Amino acid sequence: MEKTYERLEDNKVKFTITIPADEVDAAIDSVYKEVNASARIPGFRKGKAPRAVLNSNFGAEYFTSQATGNLINATAEQSVDDSDMVSLGNFEFGDEEFMVEAGKDFVYSFTIEVKPVLELSSYEPVEVTLDPLNATEEEIDEQLEVLRSYYIELKEVERPVENDDIVQYSQRVELDGKELPEGSFETRTIVVGNGTKPTLDTEIIGAEIGVEKKITATSEEVGIGDAYPGAMVDAFITVKEIHAKTQPEITDEWVKKTAEYETVDELRATIAQSIIAGKQERYENDRQLAVLDTLAERLEGEPSETYINDCNMHVLRNFFNTLESQGVSLDQYLESTGKTAEDFNKEVEEQGLLLAKQNLAIDAVIRHEEMTVSEDDILQQLFISEVDNAQDILDSWKNEKRLSELRETIIRDMAAKWLVANAKITYSGEDEAEIDGEVVEESAEPIAEAVEDASEQVPAEPAEA
Repeated sequence: MEKTYERLEDNKVKFTITIPADEVDAAIDSVYKEVNASARIPGFRKGKAPRAVLNSNFGAEYFTSQATGNLINATAEQSVDDSDMVSLGNFEFGDEEFMVEAGKDFVYSFTIEVKPVLELSSYEPVEVTLDPLNATEEEIDEQLEVLRSYYIELKEVERPVENDDIVQYSQRVELDGKELPEGSFETRTIVVGNGTKPTLDTEIIGAEIGVEKKITATSEEVGIGDAYPGAMVDAFITVKEIHAKTQPEITDEWVKKTAEYETVDELRATIAQSIIAGKQERYENDRQLAVLDTLAERLEGEPSETYINDCNMHVLRNFFNTLESQGVSLDQYLESTGKTAEDFNKEVEEQGLLLAKQNLAIDAVIRHEEMTVSEDDILQQLFISEVDNAQDILDSWKNEKRLSELRETIIRDMAAKWLVANAKITYSGEDEAEIDGEVVEESAEPIAEAVEDASEQVPAEPAEA
């Protein structure tokens, strides 16, 4: 098989394929043998009917047509893959009809659309500014507040009710001036602001101990909804006790007692190290994205609509694969994020456009730096990725005539790493935590253990009686 191709306008490429006569004859013979082995021809055993008889029964054009289709199917995709191209959409064969002839070379052509070939305004190393890989004082303070929240204490206070207080109260209920015994009780408890009783949450704020306060609420809120469904009643509330939640002050003494650190500064240093460790997992990805975003800004020209749509589909496939792995549906995702379908579609289009620009920018660098990747390189990358049966995977992509797709993915990944390694990266931000070198080396496990221990010591809030 011989192939040639020429680039046309609008990102189209025309391939011309020539299959030698001996391969054509072999393809025709193969069709005859296949039909002869399965056809029932009166007077002949399977596989023994002469070709003339087969032509009389099926028509000679049937065999040449089948051979033509088989040859095109076997060579068209392979030609594109061997040319290291990836087709966007279907192959276009035009209106010309192709048909093999015994003893003659078979020549046919088709057109595909490929991604655009664009250049960059500059191939100098990318310059980006990133946030430093550190823990800010604000981030450390937030973690300290989480730790403090596990050591809540309840303190009885003599003041009007405030939000988040735990209040004991008595209640009597009237409907149209008539007292309802079933709605009355001597002692119940409510955590003000927790939303279980919206009207009471609001109206009880400011109430004083021992002073009865009238509240108009639904029968359901005061506990008699079954007897008086939907009724509006008057509830007379008398606060009996108020307990305020208090948290400890973060001092060296408290830290030493509860978290097993000598000083607050030592605890803060360990928290900082824990924060940095968490950021480190995302740092490499964030750095690469920043470099690629900047590189994409250098792209001269715009991606084609077809290529953008192809990237949109790539974004969607990755997104739905992630949802599936988490056992979440699209409706659940939209509800949890507060997004509409229109918001979601807009995000996909924005991400698809950015991906298209990044890919084309990387491709420009690959051409400029004359980067290549062999099958051995591909296999090595699969091994590095700890993929099981790397050789089988490589063979599978080759058999499916998609080796060019795998090669494109791997060489882009290699080029992206090369871009990051050669980028000029500076760091902004002055709000870095002061961390002593020796303290930073310590494990972050003690802080996790302190939180776990604290969670077991949180005082239980009084349950409603």
